[in-house]
Amino acid sequence: MHPIQEPRNSGLLRVSDIHEIYWEESGNPDGHPVIFLHGGPGAGASPACRGFFNPEHFRIVIIDQRGCGRSKPYACIEDNTTWDLVADIEKVREMLGIQMAGFRRLMGQHLVADLCRNPSRLRQWLSFARYFPMQAV
Repeated sequence: MHPIQEPRNSGLLRVSDIHEIYWEESGNPDGHPVIFLHGGPGAGASPACRGFFNPEHFRIVIIDQRGCGRSKPYACIEDNTTWDLVADIEKVREMLGIQMAGFRRLMGQHLVADLCRNPSRLRQWLSFARYFPMQAV
């Protein structure tokens, strides 16, 4: 894990008549852009997710998907499809002026890279699983 910095920019972006998605940006503003997608369902990203990336090398963008985490309304599944997620990523990317980005996702997330409408904007796709050890009771 890398040092966890506070976001330098964050906000809610209206992406539909119903939904606003939370986004945040940290790390090096001139670094390689990477967009982090949390696992699901509903959890959203925690501040610890920033620590997956070296803040000296990466421009870290984290999105809480529709209905998840700090996005509004919470737990809403209306107008909430994989294609909506792809469109939301594009809206955030355009809002932040990112031409091309890498993506990182937690296991269990939709395979957005396979569905990406603009594969030329995808620099790389990283997937990983995070498992928490369970203690027997």
